[in-house]
Amino acid sequence: MMEQICAQELCTGCGMCTLVCPKQCIILQQNSEGFLYPKIHAEQCVNCKKCERMCPANHAMDSVPYKKVYAAWSKNAEIKQNSSSGGLFFELAQYVLQQSGFVCGAVLEMPQLELYHFVSDQMEDIERMRGSKYFQSNSVHAYKMVKEKLIAGCLVLYSGTGCQIAGLLRYLEGIDQTNLITVDVLCHGVTSRKVVQKYLQTFPKNDMLVDLIFRNKDLGYGGVCIKRAYADGTCEYGKSREDLFMLAFNHNLCLRNSCYHCAYAGPERIADITIADFWGLGEIEPFPEKQDGGTSLLLTNTQKGEQIVEQIKDELCLYERTYREAKRKNRCLVKPSKYNKNRVQFFSSLDQENFESLVQKFVPQNAMAIKLKSFSQILMLKFRRRFARFWYRG
Repeated sequence: MMEQICAQELCTGCGMCTLVCPKQCIILQQNSEGFLYPKIHAEQCVNCKKCERMCPANHAMDSVPYKKVYAAWSKNAEIKQNSSSGGLFFELAQYVLQQSGFVCGAVLEMPQLELYHFVSDQMEDIERMRGSKYFQSNSVHAYKMVKEKLIAGCLVLYSGTGCQIAGLLRYLEGIDQTNLITVDVLCHGVTSRKVVQKYLQTFPKNDMLVDLIFRNKDLGYGGVCIKRAYADGTCEYGKSREDLFMLAFNHNLCLRNSCYHCAYAGPERIADITIADFWGLGEIEPFPEKQDGGTSLLLTNTQKGEQIVEQIKDELCLYERTYREAKRKNRCLVKPSKYNKNRVQFFSSLDQENFESLVQKFVPQNAMAIKLKSFSQILMLKFRRRFARFWYRG
């Protein structure tokens, strides 16, 4: 009987193993930290080891060096405003729908706080797929739907993290993938639904929560701003350097164990296209456009990726940039997030202590120190931008 499919610390929770098991004796089960891991029903397992052979964590996946690096954003101001960054996912999705294709992305159900991947050819569903979600979605059912659409000859765009795309590609082995477009979202790591629930419990009106937006631009663009919307019509906001969840997330306290060993962080990519925020644009290399409302980092990694970008280029403001500039403030283009030595203690205390006290205990700087640091960084950034504009004009 199989006891373990891969090393626990390398399991990404993609769920592909549950689909390839010929006896269907594997399920995904939440562990004490709130992350999904495979559980094998011993009485049904025949020890065929297909799950072990197919698991992406046990076998290096094919990856390719990026081809081109761009700063990009949608020319449509509304699309850009309602997107986490520059609106690239929405433009790609629109193109696929125009070709009578299907799009697969993560949808957050509120107030249940259920996050899962979903396949659709309806614009209202694409709207729900927009925006960053910082905890892990369940993509198992979506894998099956993507396979069915590809077998039927449909064009399909799948957007997810690198590990989710790895699981999909392993599941689709032997299937013609000509009509599959993969887009990986450059990933710092994922936390669990349990962590987000614990965070939300710190707010008095948690029971009235109707929407949670991890990347909102109501207060402008520049860093992450979480928006919590309530049934009484009120909203609350949390900026990244002050919000309890973002402090824990950015200090790598609450990430899945596999995120610290991520095989998909680095210059070699697993997807046709990689998208992210272009943090630090113009700081070390002059940039001719004033940035307002969000700029995406776009990497084309395959010929297919380049062809798709060529198809939508008239909808985008597109500037070729360097990998040196892109990686400077997107460290996951270089290596995985660094393990936080307090992680084990954080999770072991999650059920006993409130979220605020945990963050105050394990985040090394208090919010005021972080804000002062941020203020000095903003002053330095303004100086660099002014110098860059002067140098560029000269």
